[in-house]
Amino acid sequence: MFSRKAVAFIFAAVCLTTARVQDGNDASLPEYYILRGGIKSVSDLDRLTPPLINAFAAPDGAMRGLAFDGQYLWAANSGDDNSIFGPKIYRLDPDSGTVITAYNGIVDHPCGLAWDGQYLWHSTYIGGTIYQLDTFGLTIVKTFIAPTTHPFDLAWDGNHLYAVRGNEPYISVIDTSTGVEIDSIEATYTSPNVRPFGLAFLGRNAPQLLTCDGNYGSNLVNAWNFYTSSWVDQWAGEPTIYPSGLAYDSVTERLWVSCYDRDSIYVYDVSQVGIDEADIEYVHGVQLDARPNPFSKTTRIRFMIHDPRYMIEEANQNISGSEGRISNHQCPEIGIYDAKGGLVKSLYHESWIVNRESVFSWDGTDMYGEQLAPGIYFLKLQHVAGSVKLVKLK
Repeated sequence: MFSRKAVAFIFAAVCLTTARVQDGNDASLPEYYILRGGIKSVSDLDRLTPPLINAFAAPDGAMRGLAFDGQYLWAANSGDDNSIFGPKIYRLDPDSGTVITAYNGIVDHPCGLAWDGQYLWHSTYIGGTIYQLDTFGLTIVKTFIAPTTHPFDLAWDGNHLYAVRGNEPYISVIDTSTGVEIDSIEATYTSPNVRPFGLAFLGRNAPQLLTCDGNYGSNLVNAWNFYTSSWVDQWAGEPTIYPSGLAYDSVTERLWVSCYDRDSIYVYDVSQVGIDEADIEYVHGVQLDARPNPFSKTTRIRFMIHDPRYMIEEANQNISGSEGRISNHQCPEIGIYDAKGGLVKSLYHESWIVNRESVFSWDGTDMYGEQLAPGIYFLKLQHVAGSVKLVKLK
């Protein structure tokens, strides 16, 4: 067993680390991490854990949500008992953690943050309110009541806002034009303490939503796979013990993780973890999805056949390799079904090209050209198990 002084020394070394990794090796990074109450060396960590490339002290205790706007890192502080300066929203240097600007909290208990490319979205832990903020002076643009009384953290996918339902194993999908919850994701991943806290959307070719467990029971980071509508168990967010916020930079593939318990912010290189499009095994060799989803007017449906069992006819004598054309009498039919399983529209294509993506649009109409009612529909390939859930908005 390590003495209290030894643990405190290791804790201090981790929290004060500020140097970036050079050539994958930096002596200033901690040699040991505290792992679920025990201490293990770096070599003992799970191989899926991404490299820790930076760490710096947070501006105060009780750090919560994070967001990255392409230039600055935003951090919320709830002003809880271990906070010195009270409820704040900080604009930080993303590399050093230096405070650029400190704003008083809009109300008590600032918690979640997300950046939508123009505005900063912010949620409060007490009161269940979500704010859209202009970062010039942090003025309120819009506000609405969250679908939960404790929206811990937020994420933005380019169309919709995601909010953790505090103290519940669910993540809400919110239409920000109305503030209404239009869908939800149940947290069914493997964890000793399924309690989502931080959120971050990774807009890769294989889009995914990352969440981290908090409240001391777990420090796992897990990913929601939008292609399969399922969770993928990911990695332990060492050395964090109580991860409470996530922020992602799509350019450098950095992921910031705030640690409520250690008053620190850690930075990981996540370029080699998560769900890669090349790793997705499509059902029966077929890729089928739709974006945006949910949608209001039009959604783009992507379809690709990878299955060599389909009979391939050469489009012309010059085609080489595995690429070929499937005539329409051999093409699998794509159907859109309502929640009761009734076919509302069939989507046809003159021909499909094997190993080449086909993209077409659906405007929310039925087979007679009439607009369908808002609700849940399913995109399904004929004779193939599985489907893609579509949410049509007003």
